[in-house]
Amino acid sequence: EPDGTGGVLETAVYDQIPEQGVEVVTPVIIAPPDGAGIGGDVTYTPKTSAVTDVVTVNDPWNLTSNLLNSGLWRGITYGNNTFVTVSEKGEVGISSNGIDWSLGTEASGEWIGVTYGNGTFVAVADKGTSRLMTSTGGINWNKIDTTLITTNAWRCIAYGEPSGSPMWVVLGEGVGIYSTDAANWNPVTTDVSGLTWVSVTYGNGTFVAVAQSGTKSERVITSTDGINW
Repeated sequence: EPDGTGGVLETAVYDQIPEQGVEVVTPVIIAPPDGAGIGGDVTYTPKTSAVTDVVTVNDPWNLTSNLLNSGLWRGITYGNNTFVTVSEKGEVGISSNGIDWSLGTEASGEWIGVTYGNGTFVAVADKGTSRLMTSTGGINWNKIDTTLITTNAWRCIAYGEPSGSPMWVVLGEGVGIYSTDAANWNPVTTDVSGLTWVSVTYGNGTFVAVAQSGTKSERVITSTDGINW
């Protein structure tokens, strides 16, 4: 309330997010109007009321176990009640809650991306003896080492269901492949050479891919079936 000098009530505001466990208080500052006590004819002593509100802010991010700390993790996905991450060192990490992790079977290859769809995880690599592998549970993996796959550098992967049918799409350095069962793979029909495709996604019936470098100017491509772009 006013302190007899024409004072007004003001609320202190914090402009930074506090650390975990810090209690945030909202004091009410009692002070006179601008100018009072600063060259004016009113002498006052600012006062702070009792604490009116206390909020405990918890850190929304939790540190995981150190099992993954030594890996060069490049891709992560979720499916079948399991988080799966893959690394450039040929490692696979699996977790049911995102906090406690274990390692799947070692899979040689510099894995760069992984996705899940229709009951199957699929991971791709840009280097290594194996560059595409599949798994139903994230623990044991099946490598697909056809010439089409092992002779190209793959950079990204996505899963979608255009027209209600399963479709995996993989793009890389000037090349693209697709599969309807994650086991048999074929080249996309459109020429996507001359560019390094680094990311692809699916939504609202459309695949969309982007490139970071290359000799062509078209660095965004779309497809409604994953085959024709």
